[in-house]
Amino acid sequence: MELHSSPRGLSSHQFLPPPPCFYSPMLSLIDCEEEEPVAMILMLEKRCGPAATVMWLDTKAEVKEASRNRASLSQRVLSGLLFCTGDMEHLDKYMQDKLFVLQLAVWGLRGVTRVILANNPLSGALILAALYWASPWKALLGTVGVLASTLTAVIMGQDSAEVSGGLHGFNGMLVSLLMGEFSSAGDWYGWMLLPACLGSATCVFLFSGLSPLLDRWDLPVAVFPFNIVIFLYLLCTGPDNPYFPHHPATPAGLLEPNGTELMAVEVR
Repeated sequence: MELHSSPRGLSSHQFLPPPPCFYSPMLSLIDCEEEEPVAMILMLEKRCGPAATVMWLDTKAEVKEASRNRASLSQRVLSGLLFCTGDMEHLDKYMQDKLFVLQLAVWGLRGVTRVILANNPLSGALILAALYWASPWKALLGTVGVLASTLTAVIMGQDSAEVSGGLHGFNGMLVSLLMGEFSSAGDWYGWMLLPACLGSATCVFLFSGLSPLLDRWDLPVAVFPFNIVIFLYLLCTGPDNPYFPHHPATPAGLLEPNGTELMAVEVR
């Protein structure tokens, strides 16, 4: 049998090859976990000497510590990702004793996500950032609308769960966005902020009035306030309004009066 070189202090006939787990730190946890620790130490001392036993114990401890560190890091990453998913209820508990302005920002972001049938402030921040990237003016109108409706709900003393959940914010945002979209006055027309604020605040009154009525049939209020307000706004204004003009609401291709005040007649 071929003998391996012996360490200092041991003769060649006293030194035998160490167990397989001694060569690989990763295999030590797999091959040696099934053995009793005391039995493994005695076996190593008998076969390899005290120095090898100390080296094996150090290596095994380092491998276990590295495994724990990797597990704790992955757990921290996973818990961080889970914290940002769902409704993020932990954020509401964290914001309870914070400034009202910060709470209002979270409520507003939840209102933004209600537009896409979600309730996540992080998603609301991403949506709002995309709006500012695409059209800063319309994004500003949407921000004004969601803040105006949320503040109106707070002043009126609406249900705190509805306010913090953004249920009063998304109607205001939709109203202000559609007002800016229908407007023919162009971007950065300052007068548009007035109907945006008033229309968004009106949505809260309509929401409060429609809730007890629709609850009888177990129906949600949803976007009824938004539809009512934007419909009344388009009826009260028009393409020729001096302050709040908007694009004609007639479908494309519809026959209109010409310059001679004669109506075109379709011949069949």
